[in-house]
Amino acid sequence: MVPPARPPTDAAGAAPAPAGRAPDTLALPAQTRVLLRWIGEGGLASRAQLARRFWPAARYPRTAYQHLYRLVRQGYLLTTGYDLHGRHHDLYVLTAAGRAALGVASPFVRIGWPPPREWPHLLAGQEVRRHLEQRLAAAGRGGAIRAWRTDYQLRHLPLPARDQTAIADIQMDWQRTATSAPETVLIEIDGAYFGQMLATKVAAYAASATRVLWVCPPHRMARLRRAVAGYPHIEILPLEFPC
Repeated sequence: MVPPARPPTDAAGAAPAPAGRAPDTLALPAQTRVLLRWIGEGGLASRAQLARRFWPAARYPRTAYQHLYRLVRQGYLLTTGYDLHGRHHDLYVLTAAGRAALGVASPFVRIGWPPPREWPHLLAGQEVRRHLEQRLAAAGRGGAIRAWRTDYQLRHLPLPARDQTAIADIQMDWQRTATSAPETVLIEIDGAYFGQMLATKVAAYAASATRVLWVCPPHRMARLRRAVAGYPHIEILPLEFPC
């Protein structure tokens, strides 16, 4: 389906500030900075994802909405509705004012609305990130994701770094424990490839020495595990996408 019309933005993709005031760029609370960066690094996020990530123990269902509404009014975020697979989602993206408040340059955070055809893919990417963050937290060993780069950021990397990551949907740097060395991982969000297309994608990852997480719906797991058999650096991660 065609996504709903997007709210008006300026040339840089930012929402106009409310009449009579400019966005407040004073020091932001630490959690707000993390939230804005999480959205900007991933390209966009749904309210449901943000609620599960930042307010998992909130007693009131409107807690996430109230916080996000305030950030929209302050000019740091844009929002719009979107229907995907029969479910309605409220989406948020970072504005130029939000990026300025973070003090982070492009392309390390993305501002404004990506093309609508990218929205399902970006939502899936944020669900993968949330899952991995939960996995690290559950392990209780101080591990953390240190960098998260979508293909948008990777396309803007200088050569030759761009060549090394051209096939990845996401490049992640993480530490599995507080004391372990940082590790770079390439993430593939399954595109339901079959036949020669699947073989070509597997061959590209097989030629890389970098560890790969191939994320797929559970019904694709067996097929993909057969396809990557013999390549121990490629791990298949089955994951539902309730975004």
